Amino acid sequence: MKRLVILSALSVIASPAMAAETGVDVAPGEEIVVTARPSATDQFSVLQSTTVLTAESLQLRLEGSIGETLAGLPGFSSSFFGPGASRPIIRGLDGDRIRVLTNGIGSIDASSVSPDHAVAADPLGAQRIEVVRGPANLMYGSNAVGGVVNVLDGRISERLPEHPFSGQVDLLYGSGSDERAGAGHVDVTVGKFVLHLKGFYRETDDYRVPFGALEDDHDEDHEHEHDEDHDEHEEEEGNPRRVANSATKSQGGTAGLSYVWDDGFFGVAYSRLDSTYGIPSGAHAHAEEEHDHDEDHEEEEEHGEENVSIDLVQDRLDVAGEVRGDLLAFQAARVRFGYADYQHVELEGDEIGTTFHNKAWEGRLELVQKPLLDGTWTGASGVQLTSRDFEAIGDEAFVPPSETFNWGLFTFQEIKLGALTAELGARFENQQVDVPGERRNFDSFSVSGGLAWSPDEDWLIGATIGRSKRAPTAEELFARGPHLAIGAFEIGDPDLRQETALNLEAFVRKREGIVTGSLTGFVTWYDDFISQSFNGDEEDGLPVLVRGQTDARFVGMEAEIEVEAVRTDLWTLTFDASADYVRATDTVAGGPLPRIPSFRFQAGVEYKRDWLTGRVEVQRVSRQDRVASFEEETDGYTMLNASLSVRPFTGRPDVTVLLRGRNLTNTIARAHTSFLKEVAPLPGRDIRVSLQVGF
Repeated sequence: MKRLVILSALSVIASPAMAAETGVDVAPGEEIVVTARPSATDQFSVLQSTTVLTAESLQLRLEGSIGETLAGLPGFSSSFFGPGASRPIIRGLDGDRIRVLTNGIGSIDASSVSPDHAVAADPLGAQRIEVVRGPANLMYGSNAVGGVVNVLDGRISERLPEHPFSGQVDLLYGSGSDERAGAGHVDVTVGKFVLHLKGFYRETDDYRVPFGALEDDHDEDHEHEHDEDHDEHEEEEGNPRRVANSATKSQGGTAGLSYVWDDGFFGVAYSRLDSTYGIPSGAHAHAEEEHDHDEDHEEEEEHGEENVSIDLVQDRLDVAGEVRGDLLAFQAARVRFGYADYQHVELEGDEIGTTFHNKAWEGRLELVQKPLLDGTWTGASGVQLTSRDFEAIGDEAFVPPSETFNWGLFTFQEIKLGALTAELGARFENQQVDVPGERRNFDSFSVSGGLAWSPDEDWLIGATIGRSKRAPTAEELFARGPHLAIGAFEIGDPDLRQETALNLEAFVRKREGIVTGSLTGFVTWYDDFISQSFNGDEEDGLPVLVRGQTDARFVGMEAEIEVEAVRTDLWTLTFDASADYVRATDTVAGGPLPRIPSFRFQAGVEYKRDWLTGRVEVQRVSRQDRVASFEEETDGYTMLNASLSVRPFTGRPDVTVLLRGRNLTNTIARAHTSFLKEVAPLPGRDIRVSLQVGF
């Protein structure tokens, strides 16, 4: 069973030592969590639906983007805009409804503006990734209604390392795209100062897909004869089983310095990310519209046949600190601040098409109150400020320059009375959006609560309810123009109202024993849900993609079960299964919302002993035939995956060799959530070899 963990406003990683300090009782193998709540607790007791990829599980799932690394876990899918840009989708929600954080502060990029924009965080440099699903994320902002994804990389050390000099090196090769990657970090301790240095590099060629997955293959089999012109085309393009213009290259580095004492820490870090990736060829010619093929071809010639690629650079400064002690009514004060200068250029061949600039900062202060009522009542309150100066420059700039300022006040309170736990969270937020000649101002109040009952130490049954409001972004309000990278003419609506969500979620969890697992069901009703869909019109020869509002309902479930079939003194054999489903409906029009993932089921078997872990799993994704207007159905598929992890040296568990195979049967698969599912299928067979060495 994948371990569950919750995110903190501070994104602090708890240790066994912290468990002792806070007096938290923890079952063997469980994580301590100090996230999204004022004090440390064990993961089993938290009310929110959570997931964590630790160092070990992250190595097993590592992909080239945050979205693909998480995709396949219960409740998660990916926008899959090629290997370079795949943003997480949680319970069918994406874009601005999912907050992606780096060490508790926003990623400060342009990834929520459009699905072709990458998240400015590479999982290769992460130490762990933590996620909270659902609307109970008021400490992070009203736009976290779908969930929070936090990438933790340890750039600012919050505790003194056990050794004065330590670190880790990772090397990786993947056959599916000839991926070559490496990362390393080192921590140097001098007295109470800790220096953290990290770097990574990743490069891939165009990725491979099974024959028959690309339209060229289909044309060859059904529409074209093998004439000389077609043969020459194949020779010019190379291997027809590669997705053209999907290569990537990224590199980055971080330097952080912190001062750590008994009652707190303070640190600062600088990081730089440089990434270049292609938008798979044909993207601008496929937007699920229904037109004559010859007319499409003429329109493509009018707009040009140049490949579109993106060159991204981000410079970022982070500051973080914490003070623990007697602070009037509080026992701790925590602060985080991040500033980034982000730019990416959309290249059409060698020519610059559009340049995006985003200079932004985010800061938050959290005060943890002293326990009340004999320690049964704990809580934290705080303030969060965000400023964003965004601009797009070029002939195809589809959004006007905008300035957005956001401030919010939040509180989180928890009461434990024997077997019962009650939680309450609230947030007030103001958002102001300015574009030339116009200003929109929004006030919102959100609240959530939960109640859980633990009949004994191994069971937890509970439910949460939340009502939240989200203000529209500048892009949703004011976008208007051609966006070649996604092959659409985007139109916003300056009259958009705030969307309101009412969420109910219920769960049951079981830990310890031969059978463990969890079952979660949820339903969310939206008033004035902001959607983005094609309307069948054209402008400038491109299909029109419009923002509008409707009422909507999301209903779904997530389930996990693990059965320990055999346990001996040397090894264990475990069977596990998981499933997830979401059904999203436009309750005004009566039909489905676009790009919603279908039902998914996964089953696996794992053999584990002290020096070796082997796993085989089968994943089945059902056909998605519940589609919106101007949206095509997507076939289901079955994938076979396997991995073998070996720790070859006795007494050195920090040296691991991993052999991993994905889509071993080379199945044709497409992500229904992707705008590019026809021209950019999911990768075919991929064999990966990685080496991880700690010191």
